[in-house]
Amino acid sequence: MDLSAAARRPGRPPKRIDEGLETREALIRCGTRVLTEKGFAATGIDEVLKAVGVPKGSFYHYFANKEAFGQAVIDHYAAYFARKLDRIFLDASRSPLVRVRAFVNEACAGMARFDFRRGCLIGNLGQEMAVLPEAYRDRLEAVFLDWQARLAKCLRAARAAGEIAATADCDALAAFFWTGWEGAVLRAKLVRGEAPLRQFGEGFLAGLPRGFLSDPRRVAWNDSKERSMFKAVLIEKDDAGYRAGVTELDEGALPEGDVTVRVAYSTLNYKDGLAITGKGPVVRKFPMVPGIDLAGTVEASTHPDVAVGDAVVLNGWGVGEGHWGGLAQMARLKGDWLVPLPTAFTARQAMAIGTAGYTAMLCVMALERHGVTPAQGEVLVTGANGGVGSVAVALLAKLGYTVVASTGRPQEADYLEALGAAEIVDRTQFTEPGRPLAKERWAGVVDTVGSHTLANVCASTKYRGTVAACGLAQGMDFPSSVAPFILRGVTLAGIDSVMAPREERLQAWQRLARDLDVSKLEMITHEIGLAEVIDAAGRLMEGKVRGRLVVDVNR
Repeated sequence: MDLSAAARRPGRPPKRIDEGLETREALIRCGTRVLTEKGFAATGIDEVLKAVGVPKGSFYHYFANKEAFGQAVIDHYAAYFARKLDRIFLDASRSPLVRVRAFVNEACAGMARFDFRRGCLIGNLGQEMAVLPEAYRDRLEAVFLDWQARLAKCLRAARAAGEIAATADCDALAAFFWTGWEGAVLRAKLVRGEAPLRQFGEGFLAGLPRGFLSDPRRVAWNDSKERSMFKAVLIEKDDAGYRAGVTELDEGALPEGDVTVRVAYSTLNYKDGLAITGKGPVVRKFPMVPGIDLAGTVEASTHPDVAVGDAVVLNGWGVGEGHWGGLAQMARLKGDWLVPLPTAFTARQAMAIGTAGYTAMLCVMALERHGVTPAQGEVLVTGANGGVGSVAVALLAKLGYTVVASTGRPQEADYLEALGAAEIVDRTQFTEPGRPLAKERWAGVVDTVGSHTLANVCASTKYRGTVAACGLAQGMDFPSSVAPFILRGVTLAGIDSVMAPREERLQAWQRLARDLDVSKLEMITHEIGLAEVIDAAGRLMEGKVRGRLVVDVNR
């Protein structure tokens, strides 16, 4: 008889031998997920049962009580995490310290995947120990000791390879790492971001006793096997037309450079607005990530003067025009373009200053270099509501100059006076064609506008006064004559912030740290997220933005 063809009895199909095992595993996996996010005390058995679709009676078939279920979840998580650590820490294709960085990178990506709601189950339970069964205490500590031993083994490999000092106590270093790491995970959940994880990872590796082979700070955070995704504003131009939008890119798409920076803040400048809206021929190749400014932390470097963990600032150098720029969460750049973030400023404050503030400082330095002093009379700032103009007003006022602010928005008079302007004038007196020479008034001028405005302010500048020209908001033309220059000895000083030498940049940032009233930065700053950049660029082009637009690229 062919037994396989025997008729089945009516009713429920026979129960599979492994069905009970599958149900138990499903309960444990679900419990791991829920407990990692909510903790033990806040999780009810009913929530797990409902998620798995198992009746309450079946639960007690597999587990005597909630305590036994929790023990099973701990064992499951410990086994999973041990496999993960072995996969990373025993990866012979990477150097030992790069393995540690790979662990940090993977942890950041893992927490981000769940919007930083989940952390470490073992750490979570450790924080609840006061209300947990006492039997959990030894088990949780045993898990931590196991992780510690696995990391210590990796560090001993680093010691043998000469990456850390031969005298390094790898067991003590591993214990320190896990103690601090759990705090970093907790903080990452609190702030809903990866910064605490990276800060601790950078600090741990930077503080390792150095070996004969390498400086741990110079090992790349992301080697070729650890590429990550990042968000960016991307401008494209093809048969479908010119367009800009926020997209997600692979790290491998970054352009060439010897330094990789994880960007914290960028800015939205007039030039960025031209690039994003397509209203000016700013972008020289496509696709392009705009953003002429950025401030962030070095993640990888082969540049001799730039180390992993350095806080840096970038302004200009054609970034955002011919090389991918700062309106992104990551950037790859030439180390020669970077300057150290002054200790007087946070990354956000540095971007509140940005290219606009750095350009304003270059203008002030030019006036000083040509002998303009507060005693010589009034200094005019055109386009005073803009980024360069606002910072120029604040800088000049603090340095003791009598500042006259020109604006097309008289309703902003209170704002400009709060920055230090002694008088507000309407821009219309400068915007129309004028005479070759006008009545002398200005000892110096910071002009951000160009065209007729620049011609008229030159015509009304005092004998041997100086005009620092840095912008073209009204136009690139200069409908003037030689009269101010050959009859009054006026100096027209061109200010190039894009390709200015590094020494001049360093001096400008040092002066900003000394001469800019940081309390004024909040007055001139409005913060937006990366997703708001496209709309904000349109408003900027319509003249509806005052001061500085700082972009938090991570929101």
